[in-house]
Amino acid sequence: MNRICFFVLCLIGAAASLHAQLAFRNTVSTGEISVNDTAYSAHFIFENTGDTPVVIEDIKSSCGCTTATRSKKTYRPGEQGSIDAVFEFGHRKGEQHKEITVVTDQGIYGLSIEVDIPEKFTVSKRSHSWELDSDLDPWTFEIHLNPDWKAKFQEITSKKDLYSLTVTQFPEESLIRVMVTPKDTSVEARDIINVFLATEQGDRKNISIFLSVR
Repeated sequence: MNRICFFVLCLIGAAASLHAQLAFRNTVSTGEISVNDTAYSAHFIFENTGDTPVVIEDIKSSCGCTTATRSKKTYRPGEQGSIDAVFEFGHRKGEQHKEITVVTDQGIYGLSIEVDIPEKFTVSKRSHSWELDSDLDPWTFEIHLNPDWKAKFQEITSKKDLYSLTVTQFPEESLIRVMVTPKDTSVEARDIINVFLATEQGDRKNISIFLSVR
């Protein structure tokens, strides 16, 4: 393509954008998220402020966890519509930024979701090891639950049954304390213990702790 053709196409695109465009009330969606939420919904309201129809040809998101839909495909001059998006964040935590690209026959528009997902819990330490032939000293770790998270201790399991496990709960402090004592340190061994928490929605959260004798 020579420079003249390229320049002509740019002029045509610029002229089209002057006559038909979508004006969004907001291009960034932010909001409060509860520790018990699993998804965030965003709504981007727009209006065709041009003088010709606009066709929304495609909507793309930066992550498979985010889906976005249009209320319909073609919008006449002066007509309003919305892009509705849902961010299924699952076990994610912390600050999240998701991009949404709206492709029309008149141009491309960028939207985004920006949210901060609170932590459901923290673990003091996720692994521990004993030296070979060492004393059978207990080791303790703690799980601090977010007070607003509707979850309770359900059970604790061990894959190989190499340790004695003692669980103490402190509901007022949203704290679970687990004491782990090896049954034998005379041979090298690895094991995983799993702490299961149950939510009010019937979901189970598994917290894995890695242990070894070496």
